[in-house]
Amino acid sequence: MVLYEYPFNESIRTMLRLEHLFDRLGQLVARDAPVDHHFALATLFEIMDVASRADVKSDLLKELERHRTQLQGYRGHPGVAEAALDEVIARIDRAFDGLNQLQGKAGQALAGNDWLMSIRSRINIPGGTCEFDLPAYYAWQQHAPAQRRADLRGWMTTLLPLAEALQVLLGLLRETGAPQRMVAPAGHYQQSLQQGKLYQLMRVRLDDSDGVVPGNQRPPAADLDPLHAPGRRRPPARHRYRRQLRTRPVRVMVASDTPERRVPCPTCRRPAVYGERNPWRPFCSERCRSADLGAWASERFRVPAAAPTDDDSAPPAH
Repeated sequence: MVLYEYPFNESIRTMLRLEHLFDRLGQLVARDAPVDHHFALATLFEIMDVASRADVKSDLLKELERHRTQLQGYRGHPGVAEAALDEVIARIDRAFDGLNQLQGKAGQALAGNDWLMSIRSRINIPGGTCEFDLPAYYAWQQHAPAQRRADLRGWMTTLLPLAEALQVLLGLLRETGAPQRMVAPAGHYQQSLQQGKLYQLMRVRLDDSDGVVPGNQRPPAADLDPLHAPGRRRPPARHRYRRQLRTRPVRVMVASDTPERRVPCPTCRRPAVYGERNPWRPFCSERCRSADLGAWASERFRVPAAAPTDDDSAPPAH
């Protein structure tokens, strides 16, 4: 099973990006090759770029405080394991205190290292870290792996409170969800979310043997309709809590050799080409993709049945 995660707001999106960078940094630092430690430094600079935003640290502190207040309210409730609750609250307190003790923005201490900043200024230039451009950096790459690793871990120390806060928050977020097994007919699944609840993350597990990946749609905020297209009037408020997911085949062949198949359009149920030539797949047209399902069921928008044709080379049009 392959796990995909889709954030519902900018704060969770930033957390997932930082988590991804910290995971990559940990893997690269553990290796011995100079090229691995070069990209470990590049990842360290990426973390500094993301963490330098003024609201990242404050957002994390607010989220930690919100979770602590919420968990404190569970004390004394029947059925709540006090020992487990105390352990979770203690983890939140440690993460909060460590992050709160950081001076300024996360990674600000590294910004005062002139040697690191000289590398940072040239690392995004193609070939900008050659030995004749940065001889001191080239000399550092010739050090023993253990010495380079010790230097990297020393620079990472200033970012560890940020990593711990991310681990606690994302762990709490993932543990609060209840997984459900769903079926997506024709690669399309839609679910109405409960109003009044805060949704921050959607996790999707797909069987790798099926050869499909989730559709590449921009993750909107929880109070926006995913079907809303730029430049169009926002749909009625009754669709504020609708989420949908589409899957598409993994492209492992050239477009001319990709097999096409026909699936029922989720809106009008007419055959639609599920291939590269149909930009609205699994729908048969732009109208079906953006039509309001409630209005579509009325007589005004009902599509008359079309006579069968021998030409199946193009998607049916309304």
